Amino acid sequence: TESLLASGFFCTLYWYTPNMENAPEPLWEQLSLKLDNVKGQQYYERNDFQEAVINYSEIWGPNFYITAEGTFTPTVANADDGSGANNNVNSSQSINRGWIQRLLGAQQQSSLVQNSRTLRTCPDVFRVDATKVTLHLLGFAFQLPIRGSSNLVILYADPRIRIFVSPMESKSAVGNWEEAGLVVVQVRSDLVLGDPVMDLR
Repeated sequence: TESLLASGFFCTLYWYTPNMENAPEPLWEQLSLKLDNVKGQQYYERNDFQEAVINYSEIWGPNFYITAEGTFTPTVANADDGSGANNNVNSSQSINRGWIQRLLGAQQQSSLVQNSRTLRTCPDVFRVDATKVTLHLLGFAFQLPIRGSSNLVILYADPRIRIFVSPMESKSAVGNWEEAGLVVVQVRSDLVLGDPVMDLR
């Protein structure tokens, strides 16, 4: 998790939805009205030691953008008998459990891990719980409704680049933030923009 929590803001450079013809663009891409808009994420640890994420997407440059915030909790496969749904995972997540298990190459259950400050092996799975969406315009901030949780599969992560898969759709009040199966490639912001690493906190 050190590559996630201590590396600052990462810019999204590439995304695609495999095995899905005519897949809609993720909402953050639909809202982007300029080719040079910056989009990406920052994972960090809050003062209360909760691990959190900020999604950032410019609509018309840095004066008009949207942020989506949430908390995330890692999951790991355990050695249970593999039958039924785990009580720690809600029903919408359990629908995608088989997909995640196949990706990890093990027919095992997932359970939440409260302490993730250890070296973890990719692919790794995290549960993301949405907490807030904010529209920012010329210094003014407008809160938008958001709901739900989703799983995030980290295929690869180091201090310079990371690759994610969203196995479940992420819903918001104005449409799906991301569709199921979306693959995203991100690079640390200073390597893309040439400026010091962005910090959204």
